Amino acid sequence: MVLGTTLSALVEWIPRSSTRCLEDVHGDEQPTKSPRVDAYLTAWCHPALAVDKPAPSGCGCLCRNLEGALMPRSDTAAMGQRRAGSVGCNSPRTLRVVTYNLQRGIHYPLLRKHFAQLESLRLADVVAVQEALVPAGGVNTLARLARDLAGGYRWAYRTVMAYPSKEYGNGFLFRSSVTPVAAQTVSLPQVDRLGWVARLKTEGGKPDSKSAFGQVFRVAGRLVRIVNIHLDFSGGVDHRIRQLSYLLRVLEPVSDSSTAVVDVLCGDFNTSGHYRSKQAWHETQQVLDVAKGDGFTECSAGIPWTSDLFSSIDKADPARRMLRLGRLLGLRYRQKLDHLLVRGAPMASPAAAVAATGHAHLPGSDHLPVAVELIL
Repeated sequence: MVLGTTLSALVEWIPRSSTRCLEDVHGDEQPTKSPRVDAYLTAWCHPALAVDKPAPSGCGCLCRNLEGALMPRSDTAAMGQRRAGSVGCNSPRTLRVVTYNLQRGIHYPLLRKHFAQLESLRLADVVAVQEALVPAGGVNTLARLARDLAGGYRWAYRTVMAYPSKEYGNGFLFRSSVTPVAAQTVSLPQVDRLGWVARLKTEGGKPDSKSAFGQVFRVAGRLVRIVNIHLDFSGGVDHRIRQLSYLLRVLEPVSDSSTAVVDVLCGDFNTSGHYRSKQAWHETQQVLDVAKGDGFTECSAGIPWTSDLFSSIDKADPARRMLRLGRLLGLRYRQKLDHLLVRGAPMASPAAAVAATGHAHLPGSDHLPVAVELIL
């Protein structure tokens, strides 16, 4: 009786338009407040899936790397040629950006390993992070990465969701190739109340606060603003459109008398629904069209999916029992939640999702990193 009720709830939780898209699969889960930090802290692509290759042993550089399961051999070779001869530093006229939802840093040893070994993470100038964790009496995930990784990383952070014993937030991990010059935090509109499905998946049972963190960097003589977004999974497509429209309306203008400013929008847009669902695709386009109407180009259109619901389960997730049941049944539910858009600069190649060799998903989070190289 309990099993039947739980299964029924699990099916109801997944959007009706997408239930027919559930697939059989794998499970790669690997186990492993301090004072609230609200202030700005600074202590410092059609390849659809890119598979990162570990860095050669003995390589002391701190750049980031990219691996692609579905990357054509010719593209992989071209990337290798671009990197050869300049290990540890990018061309002065390019910028490598990654967006990565760390799933609250619950698998920190795996995350640290990825940042140290996977080329697309090692070679990135800026990593925009969602769900960095500040645990009770512990250290911010970004501070830990900056401390544990060689190469002089710096970081910036803003609180998004605060609880009595912990908080989560958006932030940036960046290298000396970029210089932070300004920042803006935008609190996004909230839903008035949660439906029962949203309550099932929300810590505390009340609407989450959501915000965007915009950081302006000076890179090779140009100003680049990267806006790190985490939209709401509750409220549906209309609410996400409202959040993104509000954000673009209130972002402060950035100007540079000598050259045009580059704007990047990236992060977890929570555009939910199975990636093969036509309805989910249509609703995702409705959200992205808000940015496209403001002059942005989608860099990540060729990436089929960026999140696998059952691939990694947080012990603090209120829906963990149902997720574990789905995993036990071999379910796989892949969604295109993460996006990267740019205005004012061309791409060297389309964005790529980062996966590990031998894995369809990258262990360590329920999201894949998405990486792009921009020409400044």
